[in-house]
Amino acid sequence: MTTQVIPGAEEWSHTSSSSAGVLVVHGFTGNPSSMRELAQAFADAGFNVELPRLAGHGTEVADLLDKRWSHWSADAEAAYQKLAKRCSKVVVAGLSMGGALTLWLASKHADLAGIVCINPVTQPSW
Repeated sequence: MTTQVIPGAEEWSHTSSSSAGVLVVHGFTGNPSSMRELAQAFADAGFNVELPRLAGHGTEVADLLDKRWSHWSADAEAAYQKLAKRCSKVVVAGLSMGGALTLWLASKHADLAGIVCINPVTQPSW
């Protein structure tokens, strides 16, 4: 059974003629709508943009129960790879858990042109 995505919570993509792109990543329990304005600003500035919907997000809370870091990091990596195929320079911008995913991607991809971390989760509180 597939849970329906909340209207406005869909992933979003923008293609431009630029060779630069920005991957924008939402936070835990959020969805792409929380970062759409930022993604749109990057698009309006002429960048290619990917704004994925992380697994279990943007539907109903129960869909998060069986999701883990491995799901979200795989989603972020897939969106990065999609963007990197059409861009020679990639920046990643993330909010909260999206900021943690931004840092994780930076640790995996030394060729990133830059990162933007907005209130990133960098340490567990336990």
